[in-house]
Amino acid sequence: MDLERRRFNLALSKHTTMSSQQGDFVPSRAVDGNRDGGTELLTCSATKDKTTKSWWQVDLQGVYLITEVIITNGVKYGELLLHWEPRALRSHGHLGSDMRHL
Repeated sequence: MDLERRRFNLALSKHTTMSSQQGDFVPSRAVDGNRDGGTELLTCSATKDKTTKSWWQVDLQGVYLITEVIITNGVKYGELLLHWEPRALRSHGHLGSDMRHL
């Protein structure tokens, strides 16, 4: 069976959380549909602690076959996303699979 490939934003307006919050850069801004990356307009999210222990997550509220992950980085602070890795979690935070092969 040939599956039609459709691209759409599964994360749009879904519930988000992150390890800490930098000022007014709330986690939900990462899934609000605005991809301009301008920090002056507060159109992105940011954690307060700039360590490898920082995290951000979105609850997709379902089970999906994910073939692509697109991250839009902030224009001014591009170096902050140098070391990141996507991970899929099953319900209740248990690690489902490593998605680095996408």
